[in-house]
Amino acid sequence: MYDETNQKYHSLMNNASEAIFIFDTEGNLLEVSRKTENLTGYTKDELTHLNIDQLFPKEEIDKVITTFKEGIQKRSWTLKNIPIQKKDGRNISVDITGSTLEYSGKKNMLAIVRDITDRKRFEQCCGVHAATRILAESTLLSETIPKILQAICDNLDWEFGEFWIMESNANVLRLVEIWHKPSVNVPEFDAMNRQIDISSGIGLLGRVFAYKKPIWIADVVCDTSFHRAQIAVQEDLHGALGFPIIVENEILGVFVFLRHKTQPTDDNQLMILDSVGGHIGQFIKRKQAETALHQAYNELDYQSKERTDTLAQVNEVLKNKIIEHNIIVDEVLQENQGQFTQLAEKVRLIPWEADARTWKFTYIGPQAVEILGYPLKDWYTVNFRIEHIHPEDREQTVKYCETCNEHSENYETEYRMLSADGQIVWIHDMITVIQDENGLKSLRGFMIDITERKRIEGELKILYDSLEKRVEERTRALANTNEELQIKIAERKKAEEALYASEARYRGLFENSPVSLWEEDASEVKTHINSLREAGIKDFKIYFENHPEEVYTCAAMVKIIDVNKATLKLYEATSKEQLLCSLTQSFDKESFDVYRKALIALAEGHTLFEAEATTRTLSGKNNHVCLSLSVAPGFEQTWAKIFLSLTDITARKQTEEALKRRIDFEKTMASISTKFIILSDFNNAIFKSLADAGQLSKASRAYLFQFRDSGNIMGITHEWCNEGVKPEFEHLQNLQSTMFPWLMLNLLAGNIIHIADVSKMSSDASAEKEAFERENIKAILILPVYAENELAGFIGFDNVVTTGAWQEEDVARLRIMAEIIGNAIARKRAEALITHMAYHDSLTNLPNRNLFYDRLQVALVQAKRNERIVVVMTLDLDNFKTINDTLGHHVGDLLLKAVAEIMTNCIRECDTVARTGGDEFTIILPEISHPLNAAIVANKILYALSHPFLLEGHNIQTTISIGISLYPLDAHDIENLIKKADVAMYQAKEQGKNTYRFSKPDLNTHV
Repeated sequence: MYDETNQKYHSLMNNASEAIFIFDTEGNLLEVSRKTENLTGYTKDELTHLNIDQLFPKEEIDKVITTFKEGIQKRSWTLKNIPIQKKDGRNISVDITGSTLEYSGKKNMLAIVRDITDRKRFEQCCGVHAATRILAESTLLSETIPKILQAICDNLDWEFGEFWIMESNANVLRLVEIWHKPSVNVPEFDAMNRQIDISSGIGLLGRVFAYKKPIWIADVVCDTSFHRAQIAVQEDLHGALGFPIIVENEILGVFVFLRHKTQPTDDNQLMILDSVGGHIGQFIKRKQAETALHQAYNELDYQSKERTDTLAQVNEVLKNKIIEHNIIVDEVLQENQGQFTQLAEKVRLIPWEADARTWKFTYIGPQAVEILGYPLKDWYTVNFRIEHIHPEDREQTVKYCETCNEHSENYETEYRMLSADGQIVWIHDMITVIQDENGLKSLRGFMIDITERKRIEGELKILYDSLEKRVEERTRALANTNEELQIKIAERKKAEEALYASEARYRGLFENSPVSLWEEDASEVKTHINSLREAGIKDFKIYFENHPEEVYTCAAMVKIIDVNKATLKLYEATSKEQLLCSLTQSFDKESFDVYRKALIALAEGHTLFEAEATTRTLSGKNNHVCLSLSVAPGFEQTWAKIFLSLTDITARKQTEEALKRRIDFEKTMASISTKFIILSDFNNAIFKSLADAGQLSKASRAYLFQFRDSGNIMGITHEWCNEGVKPEFEHLQNLQSTMFPWLMLNLLAGNIIHIADVSKMSSDASAEKEAFERENIKAILILPVYAENELAGFIGFDNVVTTGAWQEEDVARLRIMAEIIGNAIARKRAEALITHMAYHDSLTNLPNRNLFYDRLQVALVQAKRNERIVVVMTLDLDNFKTINDTLGHHVGDLLLKAVAEIMTNCIRECDTVARTGGDEFTIILPEISHPLNAAIVANKILYALSHPFLLEGHNIQTTISIGISLYPLDAHDIENLIKKADVAMYQAKEQGKNTYRFSKPDLNTHV
């Protein structure tokens, strides 16, 4: 038994998943697990010659010693996020959980050390994410830099931060911003920094500037190149870090951070901050580009004014020539003179950047909101510009731009766009095609609002036509009547051809648009809304929410004039007639809600409504669409012409759902991992983990099976069931593993068992298939759980509703969960073994003195409450020393183990037999109804020991002396009960041994 226990102890220390230290009250290391070698870099022999305080940095030793001393008194202690110093001098962050062990009258300390480096790295990444989020939400560089300094200091444990910007004209670094924690007081350091400029190669800043890479200084005192070291040390700043802001190998600035404490180089932090530097550089570069664009805008504005002035002069010359040609023109020109002055108005301009392939804007100037009325965020959606080009100009403009983009030609074009209020805005677009070194193209340009110019040109044309008409009228008096008729016929034909071409362009754009387009007549709805308003309805939102039947009434009044080919494709229809006849099938609850909101918007006077909606095809499939409804200009009072567009965003929604699911799964896995950091409530942690994973993977049931009896027996230990699913916990206990050979073969091989359809399982798994179908399982996923390379059980996920496979990404993450639970089981077993060793005798495996005292205290409390008797027996082997001396300690140990086994067989399960000394044993008999019942047990033990033992070829006859004390007859406390039992035991020895005596003499007379 001793060898077996010793073997388990060494197996635990060699295979424990965490680093374990055992040391005495002076801190001297006595024993360590094999994991400590990986953690500290020392060998096991080196560690056992060290004191525990040699593993911590100097500044942490006082804190560690204080915690250890307090832990000796409290019997348990913890240290969170404390650095341990490895053999190579590097520090790693750890969490330590400790407890006090007592055996053979000695106190030792046990510490379990967990490496939290990965967790710290994750926290650092979260901190850096905060800095990048600041860049995404900021607009001005002056307000962004202080926030970034604060975010990095707060999340990466720095006390002081500064930003130096590159002055390109002087080729020096100049301080522009400082941030420090409130606890830091550095006035002299601050004042000195603001008075100096840093050149390449000088100090930490200069080296970062010169080498264009991050530099870490553990302690500025030891770095002679840190020229500000003296004043930094005066203000208690030691650790330092600098990293550059670089874009396309151009350095824009340098961040420097300092802290009070020293720390070795953190390569992971350097790598993260190097990445942040790139993000900040892109932000600064973008702001510089915006400034350049504004300057270009001002210059272009000036040039536009000059062009406008020139155009006005040309128009004036033209006007004079026309006056000279015909005196009649004077009267007309005088009437329209005021129209020419509008040509000199300021040009309105929108700077922009876009992807040449997708035409998606990557930047749009704020003037876009003023000129076209759409919010800036709308401009960044895909195909925004194309969708808002006037239908008559769209196809021609897109084809022309694509041709120029393909040939990388800079170009200019004019087209019409529809503003947010439905008005037409003429745009003159000046476009530059930019191609980078990888061949990727982007576009930059300026959209100039030429609506006013177009209006003036139109009015000039009218004016010119009017002049020409009057001239022609004067001339026509001299012309032939037939010639007059021919001119009229030619003009009418030309107008008809233009009208036909315009209609053809519209039909082409409408029919061939990739977006679903509808033309509707809602004039009857408008009439109905007006009647409701006349009847006193003011709040249509409340009205339609309380009268849903009115929404259906209005929907039935809408007349669909036309739909395009993309609409047929979206609804999987073969003809417009089929679609129009079947539209009621797609008007479900979600369509109803969207139409109700659109109806409310129209009733409140809005001419544009946008929303996301779900439509159902004729085959019943759901599609996600972006809906845009607008009243055609000029039809605001009648709603006789309403345009509706539906953009299919199903793929985008599916991507968003997949991303959200991935994030939810990763959050759940992280949450599950944290549940097992402390195993105080292991069962609850298992249940919550199964519930979280089961709900996220949409399983009907999730459960944990564990093996026992060397893997021969298995049973369900934890189970979660979805709502309405019947638990199987009671029916899946104490199962023979041999009943499921196919399952065990796969589990022992470490295979994941993933069955999308149980009914199609192979004949090799007939027993398993029968069991699954008996439980009505349609699909199942089983993942083996290993604890220290030993198969401890498996996690299962059932689907009792439908068949179907789990996603491969979900299976991979659930396997991580199985590994987490396996590690937790291994740690639980290790802790249980350590606890057992702390409270049990290593030779006999009986409870030791500590556990004996605990159980006796509990027995006395229960006896007092139930008014019962507790018996305490002290037992001592007679002449045991003689056996040890003559036959050796090995035989003596065998005898003690044999005696312990016999005494255990002589008592009840609720009784306790403990070994409290070399050959001394104690027994607790709780809940005794009569004192003389103790004599029955004593006689039973004496009789059982009356037979000789055959040990190592020796026939050994031994006897035992027993002393008995009773609660509450002899004493009311533990110490006196044991003391009186000891006295009675010595009386038994004086009476000739091999007998028992009660502490109360009168009880001996009755036995």
